[in-house]
Amino acid sequence: MDHLLECEVDPTVEAFCEQPIRIQYKHQGVRRSYTPDLLIFDRTPPHEIREVKPERKAAEPENERRWPAIGEALNSLGFSFQVYTERHLRIRKATVRAIFRDRHAPLPSPEVLAAIEVGLGQDSVTIGEACARFSLTRQQVHALIRKLFFQLADFDAPLGPDCPIRLGPGLTRWSGRNQYLDI
Repeated sequence: MDHLLECEVDPTVEAFCEQPIRIQYKHQGVRRSYTPDLLIFDRTPPHEIREVKPERKAAEPENERRWPAIGEALNSLGFSFQVYTERHLRIRKATVRAIFRDRHAPLPSPEVLAAIEVGLGQDSVTIGEACARFSLTRQQVHALIRKLFFQLADFDAPLGPDCPIRLGPGLTRWSGRNQYLDI
């Protein structure tokens, strides 16, 4: 679940689908089938198939032997393959949970959103600087990250006043429409 929430706020993820396909692959001369956990549609291909497992399960000898065969089969279909474990989620877990905890904070007015878009351009600022420059609360910044109006410049940086952010794709989609998108 933590990884799905992370995908929701990752600006490189356009969309994702759980257990999207079933493939056949050969491992140790035996034909086997495999259903991956996630298909990630990246904003820039190749799209990625992900398996999410506890580290102890992912590192079991049988799994360690079959991951390369599964990866090869998926690569032949044009997908990259990655096994995610709690190691990948440990730093991001607190960040993602804070963003989702504050996702219902009241969003700023369309005028403030327009000022943010013009005022930031391609620049990165810290959460603290964004709050000061645009009279935002920390909760509002988190809600704007959830809607992809802002994106984390460094997903692995701890979420706090010194965390760098920049404009996200949600603000670009909203721009000029004078309405909020339900992203």
